[in-house]
Amino acid sequence: MKTDSRTFGTSTLLAKN
Repeated sequence: MKTDSRTFGTSTLLAKN
């Protein structure tokens, strides 16, 4: 689940940007 959380954070950052 650690990887999932990391991916989610990256996705959010990309979407925010």
